[in-house]
Amino acid sequence: MNQLQLQQTYERELAELYHVDNADTLSLLAEKIVPNAALIARSFYRVMLQNQFSVEFLTSELVETRLKVSMTAWIEGLFKAHNTIDDIRNFLEQQVQVGHVHARIDLPMSLVNFGMRTLKGAITEIIQAEIESPKQADSLVLINAIIDSTTALINESYLIDIVASEGEAQAFRLHVSSQSLAFDFERLRTSLLDWLRQVLSKFHEKTLNEATFPTIRHSDFGLWLTHKGALILTGRPELEVLLTFIGDANEIIDKIKKLDHRGQDLEQFNQLIEDLNAEVTKVIWILGDTAKEMLDIDSGRDALTHLFNRRYISTVLRHETECSIKTGMRYGVLYIDIDYFKNLNDEHGHDNGDLILQQFAYNLSQSVRTGDYVFRYGGEEFLIVLADIKESQLASIAEKVRALIENTAFKLADESLISATVSIGAAIHDRHPDYQRTITNADKALYRAKEKGRNRVEISEA
Repeated sequence: MNQLQLQQTYERELAELYHVDNADTLSLLAEKIVPNAALIARSFYRVMLQNQFSVEFLTSELVETRLKVSMTAWIEGLFKAHNTIDDIRNFLEQQVQVGHVHARIDLPMSLVNFGMRTLKGAITEIIQAEIESPKQADSLVLINAIIDSTTALINESYLIDIVASEGEAQAFRLHVSSQSLAFDFERLRTSLLDWLRQVLSKFHEKTLNEATFPTIRHSDFGLWLTHKGALILTGRPELEVLLTFIGDANEIIDKIKKLDHRGQDLEQFNQLIEDLNAEVTKVIWILGDTAKEMLDIDSGRDALTHLFNRRYISTVLRHETECSIKTGMRYGVLYIDIDYFKNLNDEHGHDNGDLILQQFAYNLSQSVRTGDYVFRYGGEEFLIVLADIKESQLASIAEKVRALIENTAFKLADESLISATVSIGAAIHDRHPDYQRTITNADKALYRAKEKGRNRVEISEA
């Protein structure tokens, strides 16, 4: 079922449920249920917070500050008299949006159904206590029909998004495995060799301070594997090998740390160093072989800038949000807009405008790590997803990007040089399961940056 079919099917179904024939029963339900909506919402979340599966998506703070209020409003909306087709469509669209949110946070459908059963139980208790026996049966039949239809609508919307997201995820893997892969893998091979050199240097100097020791997890290779490779290589056997390498390398290093490698353990030390070198060599070979195999696959990027297309943002941010919630490694978003780009186009022509966008995209790509993402969001708007950063780093990274663009001379077709500036809105993931909040927060910050004169960075106040 597509979105149009979804709307047509449920318009008819909801119109029947909210038909004038049910007006008296709906009015009675509204009279008894709406005043208790907040109580029902509290009862609902009390049960959900005790469920071992739902606590992954809920916190007491989130429930108290946001979800109880929205759930109360949602319950009240079930019993409004949706008399016109516009009323029905507005109600339908609200349920579709709930399904979209569930898909964005990857909320299991089974958990949604469990929640609806919980809600039915809480509402049934009130109906049995507040409505006289002769009218209870009609009330229960109608409320069950409304909740069942609403649940089905939410789940249908959810499934449409999930299917689309999986298709986009597959397209994303094809997309990123073309032109950029060889470049990324070359940087990763260099990164691994540099990491090995740093490790050996630390051991020989006996500077094994844990705070400064170069861990594989936080090397360029480790960041790339966690935040990008896990998406690109999904379903490929190479991914498991590379993930295993992280663990094996750490295990070897832990063993080396325990040795007196300048004394009686020298032979064992040398053997472990050989083992580590062999592991790195194997991974470098795998990276090269995988790149060679995948380079023929090319489904195209943004035709002008060769950056990722915005259609893949949901795939990336869903993955980053999952990492953030499960591991505590938060990500940041930089929403970037080229200042007065229309004026540049008008003054220098669209061909030169395209040249500026190409150079701009290249500079952005060079300013980030291999584990980060750069998207062309549309027109002169760009989005950078910064993996595994601290909140304290966000402003300095954003300012670095702003200053880079301000200090860059952009070459036009006639070889003349011009300058450009950007406004940047920055936001860090707040551990909420809906990644759209982070983009919205960055968008609001960008709007403030423009209001305050442009060529500046604003950090989200959220």
